[in-house]
Amino acid sequence: MEPYRVVVSSKYHQDMTSILYYMTHDLKEPIAASRFLEAVEKAVQGLSMMPERFELVKDEVLREAGYRKCPIKNYLLFYKISKSEKTVRIYRIIYARRNWKFLL
Repeated sequence: MEPYRVVVSSKYHQDMTSILYYMTHDLKEPIAASRFLEAVEKAVQGLSMMPERFELVKDEVLREAGYRKCPIKNYLLFYKISKSEKTVRIYRIIYARRNWKFLL
């Protein structure tokens, strides 16, 4: 099976930068930040091989738009699949307790 190409948005990069900064500087937990980054990288790699393994979101509007969510520790990674382009587009990674429906 040919892997899907993974494309990440600038918002995703901003989210990751903010999360890692928070963990490293505010929480003073560089090891936790490193482990979190490893978990995210592993999840993203997995999406290239099995993009449909995570469910569509429950919100009706976002579900219709094709958004899926991948839980990673206390965060949710949001993405869409394009089967015709064999692409996974990652849009955001957001703290799970935030009201993420309005952030997508």
